[in-house]
Amino acid sequence: MIVPSKKILFIHIPKTGGTTIGNIIHPYDDPLICSNKSLGKRYADILRGEDFHFAEHQNFTYYARHTEKLGMDISSFFVFAFTRNPYSRLYSTWKFIKKQISVGNSLFTDQYEHGVKKSFASWIETLTKENVYSWCQRQSWFVKKNQCNFVGRYENFEIDLKKLLDIIKYRCSNIPRFNQSSATDEYKFHYNKKRKDIVY
Repeated sequence: MIVPSKKILFIHIPKTGGTTIGNIIHPYDDPLICSNKSLGKRYADILRGEDFHFAEHQNFTYYARHTEKLGMDISSFFVFAFTRNPYSRLYSTWKFIKKQISVGNSLFTDQYEHGVKKSFASWIETLTKENVYSWCQRQSWFVKKNQCNFVGRYENFEIDLKKLLDIIKYRCSNIPRFNQSSATDEYKFHYNKKRKDIVY
């Protein structure tokens, strides 16, 4: 998500509280990038014919490459992201995708249905560099620490989010939560050394 008027770029890593952050930012400004439906006509004209859409869950390199074509200097933007325990994040991702498939969300059924029908243990062992889903990329694929001005932690979400909102001068008296996972240690029972090595 990019908000040009505020000079901020949010790298939304899946299952790190990003939907909540997006819903806080969106009502205050008109983000250029919040979903693939929010691309204005003049930007579409500039990028016509490009294999490109302004969508969530893209990495820093992707944004840098394409915003340059819009005349934006990404080095002048305040870049931030939230990260999460990688084992907890991937387990939460698997549960979330299964839930979306169960309610018939075509965005997920088209891409993930076959693999996610397996148990978590079987599914995770099918993830390789060649077939890993974009939602399951390692967090370092989305953004490197030296590319960020601020990195918050999902495990410290409310405190870190309040710090962030102070920095970027957004007001939010009550922090809502969207697509929130239950905070449990359940994921720990689904990993062995082989699966841990796949994730991290």
